[in-house]
Amino acid sequence: MLSSDFWVSCSAVAITVRFSQVQYNLGEGMDNDGSGDAQVELIFSNPSSFEIMVFVMPGDLTAKGLNSSECLVASGESDYLFAVYTVTFPANVTLQTVDITICDDSVLEQDEMLSLSIVSNSHSDNVTNGSPDHVNVTIVDNDGKC
Repeated sequence: MLSSDFWVSCSAVAITVRFSQVQYNLGEGMDNDGSGDAQVELIFSNPSSFEIMVFVMPGDLTAKGLNSSECLVASGESDYLFAVYTVTFPANVTLQTVDITICDDSVLEQDEMLSLSIVSNSHSDNVTNGSPDHVNVTIVDNDGKC
C-alpha cells in the first residue's frame, strides 16, 4: 500500500493562466517595437513541465475587427485583425504575449475598444483560467480627437 505522501508528491501542480493587467491602452498603429502588433501579456501561475497552447478570442465593443490577413486602412472599416489567437507556452515558461494587429487608419475618430478573453487551452485538465481572464483593450486614436 502506498502512503498518502506519495500522492501529494506526484500530484500535478495547479496552473492558472491570466492576463497581466485588467485594462490595456494601445496606440493605433503603434506598439513597443513599431510593428503594428499590440502586445498583451499572459501569465502562468506556475511553470509547466510540458508545452501548453492558450487560445484568446477578441470581440468587438466599439472597435471593428476584420477577419483578414491585412488591414483595410484606406476605408477605416477595420480597427484590428480578428482571429482566434494561439499563444504557445514552452515548458517552464510563465510569461508570453498575444500579438494583436492594430490597424492604423487616417480616420479622425474616438478611441475604440475591443475585448480579449481566454477561451481555452490545450491542457484543460491541468490549466484553469485565473483572474483576469477577460480584459478590455482601448485603441487610442493617433489622428487627433473628435
